[in-house]
Amino acid sequence: MTKNELKDLIRQMLNEAPLGSFTTVGDFEKQKSFKDPRDIKSLKHPDTIKKVTDLLKNSKVDFDLYFVNKPGLRKFSEHGRASYEFIVKPYPDGLGLSPDEIKINDENITVFFVSNTAADKVPMTPWTIVHRIGHALNRVDQFQEYTKWLDKEFDELLEIYGVRPVKSRTYDNDYKKIRTYELAKGRLFEVIGTMNSARTGRLHLRPYEFYYELFPSHDTQAPVEPACVSPRSWDLG
Repeated sequence: MTKNELKDLIRQMLNEAPLGSFTTVGDFEKQKSFKDPRDIKSLKHPDTIKKVTDLLKNSKVDFDLYFVNKPGLRKFSEHGRASYEFIVKPYPDGLGLSPDEIKINDENITVFFVSNTAADKVPMTPWTIVHRIGHALNRVDQFQEYTKWLDKEFDELLEIYGVRPVKSRTYDNDYKKIRTYELAKGRLFEVIGTMNSARTGRLHLRPYEFYYELFPSHDTQAPVEPACVSPRSWDLG
């Protein structure tokens, strides 16, 4: 496939999707803020755009996604909400992008990816991309309020079965109790979750990731009937 054919294919997919743009900025032939060759290869592949499109197909808003591979930008990972001035401000005080490299649509949600960093090194797959959008949205007040409400609902559900949260401000002293509660909540998430991390039994280790996993899950699945949960249906250990 020639470069022009690839551009035409991408343009066609974007016209049919909740993606206003899927744009790489910088030299993606070299390792800069994106270090892993797998990430660089994935972000240049048309299959990635198609799968991201599928993951966002149920979204009621459009997204503009920019992947910026320039030296030094990793320090801005999970920066949160950013102004246009920050985006175009010269590095090291901003991302240092030229206005000619970007097009901001106030009707869309614009996300800038400047690296791929995580506790466990996960390649930049389409699912990872949409999951990371959830991380970005977590810096927005509305998303935080939503997850706090959900967390409270799950706390109340666990309390029905005699599993109570640890009300402590000294995490070091009560680590074991707090961690036991987190694992119990994670096991519950694995029962009700349909994402891969729940099905494979990995979600309980990092239960807070459940809310980010809900983001791509919501956009790809039709509404489902809630499962009937009993105290015998999941392991609290």
